[in-house]
Amino acid sequence: MPTEIARKSQTLILQALQTEKRQTQIAAAMDCSQSTVSRLKNEHLENFCLMLAHAGLKVVESDAPVVDEEKLKALIVLFADRIGADELFRLITRGEQ
Repeated sequence: MPTEIARKSQTLILQALQTEKRQTQIAAAMDCSQSTVSRLKNEHLENFCLMLAHAGLKVVESDAPVVDEEKLKALIVLFADRIGADELFRLITRGEQ
């Protein structure tokens, strides 16, 4: 499971860093060179994502919704019978597992 979480985190980060312009913006925000950002991405990203996953963490978009676990359980009880548990789970997780 941590390997799959790490892979998804790495994919999300790589998508965010897809353009050289974006890497340049990040480098400026970090007060380092674009080559430093590129080196971090190319040489350390995979292991960093794996470390996060083994620590019980994952990377998500900054605008990803955060749902209180108790409220989520209540929603599942209320709506699972109406739309089906599988469909509810898909809607809540945006199709991600």
